[in-house]
Amino acid sequence: MILWGVFFACGDKEDTAVIVPANEPSEEIVDEDCEVLTVDQCQIRMDCSVITAREIMVDEVNNCIRVSEETIDVGCQVADRMCTEAIEYAMNPVTEECIWFSNGCLPIGWVNCEVSVEECQ
Repeated sequence: MILWGVFFACGDKEDTAVIVPANEPSEEIVDEDCEVLTVDQCQIRMDCSVITAREIMVDEVNNCIRVSEETIDVGCQVADRMCTEAIEYAMNPVTEECIWFSNGCLPIGWVNCEVSVEECQ
């Protein structure tokens, strides 16, 4: 008879546990602004998106700049932020290097910088 009670007691419970992989974006909205997050923190927030850019190298022989093929993660912004479609050059406030952006979304603290030569052909 005891076995019968244990059997029904186990059957009444409902499994409500949800497994969420650690590398999946979180839907949790945190009060912290996206712009002040690190890239790693930004990647796990559904309401934020990573700002990418490309490094530039000066070709002194041909007097032009070369834009890297690879993008680098440089900052964070609100996911639904509208950006201009103009190419921008902005200075990293830490390294003081100009970086190429495919649009007008720049990380907080970065300022536009002037590039006095054309891109290499």
